[in-house]
Amino acid sequence: MWFVLAGEPQCFTRALNATVIDHQDVSLDRHFPLTQDERFELDYWDSRFETDVLSRADTVSRLQERARAMGEDVQNELQDSLWTSRAPGTVNTYRRAIDEFKRWQSEGPPERHRDDLDSAAIYLAKKSRTSSSRSLASFVAALAFDRMGRRPHELQKWAILDDIVRARRRSEAKPAQKFASIEEWQKLITTTTLIEWPAWRKVRARLLLSFLFCALMRISEATSLLVNDIIEEDTYWKINIPKSKTDQFREGAAVFLSKTIAFDEDIKSRLIAEPHTPLLDNGKGAKWSCYTRQPDGSFPYGALFRGSKISTMQGYADGYTSRSISPSSRAESKKTRNVEKETESYNGPTIVM
Repeated sequence: MWFVLAGEPQCFTRALNATVIDHQDVSLDRHFPLTQDERFELDYWDSRFETDVLSRADTVSRLQERARAMGEDVQNELQDSLWTSRAPGTVNTYRRAIDEFKRWQSEGPPERHRDDLDSAAIYLAKKSRTSSSRSLASFVAALAFDRMGRRPHELQKWAILDDIVRARRRSEAKPAQKFASIEEWQKLITTTTLIEWPAWRKVRARLLLSFLFCALMRISEATSLLVNDIIEEDTYWKINIPKSKTDQFREGAAVFLSKTIAFDEDIKSRLIAEPHTPLLDNGKGAKWSCYTRQPDGSFPYGALFRGSKISTMQGYADGYTSRSISPSSRAESKKTRNVEKETESYNGPTIVM
């Protein structure tokens, strides 16, 4: 470190000498042409002592003026290229963040205009009292976008901004995760019987719910399962997961579920299909997506979540245009009691360690 500090004045002197001779193609020792390294050193020190940093808008205007002076009609291309390198929504967010920062500078003493990065650190520290780390990080990204990147000799000041964002992120409490209870899962299983669906669709719904709740699988993993991914053993089912979000090396994974009467009946009814067809298909042997809207505009399991009346999952049902399945007559009430009695025995499989 001491060598760098001691050599910096010498580097500046060499660059200053080259500046004095008006950037002629003469080396720093006045005998040989400037090398590529010397040119780089000279450009570095020119930018190092350049205090004014043009904003992106000013940079675009400057380049457009230079283009006109060069006789090239590329003003629109420069405007589009330098402003569309980010999505329109992102650019608008950046502009609002910079406008807010400039307004804060103009409302205070002139000292706020002395150094933008120092002012940004003070502004960011104040903003961290009430804003989230995501909002702070968005401002830092907006500042870098407006200043056309991070200049090499300003890395320490940028590191200060990054540390403020990082400290705010560490101080934030992680949102509490919500997990469905056994009772809530049982309500969903009950609802599959109440809804007037074809038998194969009810089986598909119960299998999906069992995979999500009992096997702790993701929806993408469950809907990607093939028939030959399910292997029956003596006392458990082996579920091979060929692709997993956390499986970076594509080595595959497996989940083992204990056997239960109701679950076994459902899964065996699907194993009679062709080996390489989706286990949870769309009724025609093709892959099914539970995110695809139905012809009436509803999602496949909108009625399922609405009918279960589970508060923790009610958000999934918002906006679904499905009919109400609440019993309104004596016959329907009797049917509901019978179904609830039948589904009490639908015990979900458990993971076999």
